[in-house]
Order: sequence, then C-alpha cells, then structure tokens
Amino acid sequence: MRLPAQDAARMISGGAVNSPFVQYGYLEAWGWTASDGDNNDYTVVRSFNDDLMSLNINPENFIMVKWDHDQPRMLDGHIYQPSGGHYHNFYDVDDGAIIVSRMTSPEESSEHSLPYYPQCRKWSDVTFLEWQQLAGQNIRNLRHVFHSAVTNSDTLELMQDALGEDDEDWYFNPEYNGIANGRSFFPGQEEFYALLYSPNIRGLAWLLIQHKSQLDLREITKITIFGKLSSEAAYAAIYLEIGPV
Repeated sequence: MRLPAQDAARMISGGAVNSPFVQYGYLEAWGWTASDGDNNDYTVVRSFNDDLMSLNINPENFIMVKWDHDQPRMLDGHIYQPSGGHYHNFYDVDDGAIIVSRMTSPEESSEHSLPYYPQCRKWSDVTFLEWQQLAGQNIRNLRHVFHSAVTNSDTLELMQDALGEDDEDWYFNPEYNGIANGRSFFPGQEEFYALLYSPNIRGLAWLLIQHKSQLDLREITKITIFGKLSSEAAYAAIYLEIGPV
C-alpha cells in the first residue's frame, strides 16, 4: 500500500497538526537572525552543478539565506537564551528547489541544556517561512530538496542500511558519485519508509504536512542516496523529489 509522507509522519508523531508559525515575523520574534552567504558558501551549489542540471535546475538561480538563533528574547514571561541553532539553506524559487547546507536544531546546538527553547525552532517551520517569503504566489512550486554533506549519525546509518553496504564510508566509492549513480527508493519500498523517518528527511515530511493549506497536498515521491567525491572532499548526499498526493 502506498503510504503518503503525511501518514508516515503521523505514525512518527502520533498525529499531525497545522503549524501555528505562518508569518515571517515569527522568526525574528523568537530570536532568529538572517544573513546572506558568501562566495565560499556557494561552493555547495557548485558541487551539485551536474546533478542540478540533470533535473533542469539552474544552479545560477540559488540564493543563500542563513538563519541563526543568536538573540535572547523575553516572551510569555520567560527568557529564551540564544541556543546557537542554525539552518542554512539555498533557495531557487523559479525551479522549485532547496539545498540544505547546515541543519542543526537549537536542542542539538546548545552546549548545555537550556531551560527554554524557542517555540519556533524546527527546520520545517524556519525553512517554510523563508520559502513562503521568497516564493510569494509561487509557493506551491516546491519540487526538489537536496541535503549536502549529511553528518547526522542516525541518517547515515539508515543510508548505509538502505544501500546494503558494510562500509560506513561508502560515499568514498566512485560507484555512488553523483545523483546519476545514486540509488533511488520509492513509496512502497521498506527502505523508503526507513529513510523517511531519518532526522534529515522527516523535516521535509513535517514541512509538507504542517503547511498543507499553503502548499496543497504534497508528498515525498522519491528518495535518492548518493555520494559527492572530489579531490577536496567526499560526503553523503540526499535528493528528495516532491509531488502531489
């Protein structure tokens, strides 16, 4: 039976609800600060050039927006200290694409447990609000999400299991280099659902689930695992295709 991303996330969470964070001003209100990327940051986009063009995505269309949780706030009678959380993404509204460069939640980033974390703190909410701001009337054009240099150990383990690889450094193997050499998984496959629950990928599932009224009914229709290998670096990467339910 085909299981939409919406239903899969309900299984994870015990029930999905619409996100209360629908206005761009919530980001600053909860202590997030936006900044642009520099030329070094755009190395991430350049590393995906061939992969992007194979999907008719123009690498020149991307702009970077970095959101860092670095400002204290007094809200609801509580002091919310900066957590150091950061979500750094590239956005291409014309081609409907996002590249995730850095993805660390406030809980993961703070060196010590904080008494209070910002309510607006999930990658799904921060990324949706930026996409909505940039896309405007084109908001439902979101069709592609890439994850660059995956470092989450749980996600990497699930990627390795899906590939049936014994070597945890499988992405050093030229056999997997680039999206054309990647392995794709689809709804109905056990590997697809296992990957859907991974920390990196379920963020997109939540983005689609909790913003249905803005994005319409959409789901993850394909998960592709591949490696990026060059003379400078090797890392694991993910491509997620989005389509209508």
